[in-house]
Amino acid sequence: MQHINTARKFEKSIQALQCAEGSRVLTGQRKPAPAHTPNIALALLDEGEEGGLSAHSSCHTTRDDCLQTLATTNSLSDAWHAYETLLALPRDPACLHIPWEYLHRLTRLIASTKPRTRPLFIRLMSVVSTIHRTGGRVQLWQWNALVDFAGKGWRKTKQEDFRNAFDIYNDLVASRSPGATFLRSDPDADYGEKSLGNPEPDIVTLTTLLHIATRTMHKPTVQYAARLHQTSGLPPNRITLLTFLQYFTRKGDLAGIRHIISQMVAYDFDVGIDGVNAYIWAYGRNGRLDVAGAMYAILRARVFSSEGNDASTTAAVTYLQETERIVVPEGVVPDRITYTGLIQAYAFHGYLTRCLQVFNDYARMVKQSEDHKRQALFTLQMVPIYRAIFIGFTRHGRHHLSDRLQNLQSGVAPEPSAWNMETLEALFVDFLTIPADIKASPKMLYWIMVAFARTSGGDTMKLQEVFVRLRERFPHNWDGRLQRLWKKLFGKYQRPR
Repeated sequence: MQHINTARKFEKSIQALQCAEGSRVLTGQRKPAPAHTPNIALALLDEGEEGGLSAHSSCHTTRDDCLQTLATTNSLSDAWHAYETLLALPRDPACLHIPWEYLHRLTRLIASTKPRTRPLFIRLMSVVSTIHRTGGRVQLWQWNALVDFAGKGWRKTKQEDFRNAFDIYNDLVASRSPGATFLRSDPDADYGEKSLGNPEPDIVTLTTLLHIATRTMHKPTVQYAARLHQTSGLPPNRITLLTFLQYFTRKGDLAGIRHIISQMVAYDFDVGIDGVNAYIWAYGRNGRLDVAGAMYAILRARVFSSEGNDASTTAAVTYLQETERIVVPEGVVPDRITYTGLIQAYAFHGYLTRCLQVFNDYARMVKQSEDHKRQALFTLQMVPIYRAIFIGFTRHGRHHLSDRLQNLQSGVAPEPSAWNMETLEALFVDFLTIPADIKASPKMLYWIMVAFARTSGGDTMKLQEVFVRLRERFPHNWDGRLQRLWKKLFGKYQRPR
């Protein structure tokens, strides 16, 4: 159904291409313009010759204005409006309706827009189809963009999304027009006209398909995409390997992770900070915080070199080489993804002290850099960082009475837990001071309440206090679940203020 609906939307978006020169579609019938006035809109045919010439001149002016917009604007909405206007204008048989260079620029504008949504996919398909229908050559990067767009646009990637992307790929390799397979509603219908000028797929095409397949987390789909790559004979690029690494990380497959890292070495790819971050997350997510922490120790020493951690850095380098054969490249320093990823891993696995140490390192690094852009990014990272910490409290929060009970049962004093109410309250107070323009989602506010419920032992008065303070700080972020929780805490007839 998703496939059919998307196809219908696309077909509707290019109806203007199906109209004859200077014609309009009326009740399903085409009404051609008289032969002696091929370039005058039907709405103006009742006017005299002078009016017709005026309309003709007006059309040329409108066309020139729209082409100028397509050539210069960086606004996708303005460019798309110009494109649709041009499609609706009467055709001039002496020239291309929309010259290809303008269409190619519009595809670049669409492809550079993030996030990649289904409406954007429909727009890109429309423009690429216009290029093809008018005899232009669809370039390989445009095919690759179509493949990528076809597999995106939904919160979760499903097998159907991979099939949509694979349909585009099939059109490319079978020399069909873009979208011929995707738009085919009848399984027995012809695939559409041949396109003799289609380029050959490259490693970017295959890696894009692989990336979509791995997001489905469906093993047969991933294996199919991997076989496509293997049979192509094309060597992988670093993005191919990092895509496989992401897949093995989500699967919890440490053997697969190690194999991909060894392949990065074998192909002599530049790891870069994005690669190091992927390594840290791969090991951190899967509980190997010793490895993730060792990589971070090396990166940290490059930021805070004045603290004299040469011995510990050398130990970390040796440990990584001997246990995992990992080398952290020279010159690489941590970025916001490094800090945030490690904070999330430490919080999830219960290492609050280390988590807060990394958080403190991040704040110090930003402060000493005096980089306004970096400081702005740090502010934006506050929400995912605090969310990770509060989720950590939902997993590891300890009420003081539970520690006392454990002491009585075992006869041995337990190690004091860092996941206690005092720490949670201090972090909560700090969280409420983030800039007013930074918004927290309803889901995050709910996790904060769960964190306090666990750590306070379900103390109703404490939960009421926290709820009121959240309500004052984030008055517009309340969904049905939070409303129900409010009623449960404050009574059925007492509504949030």
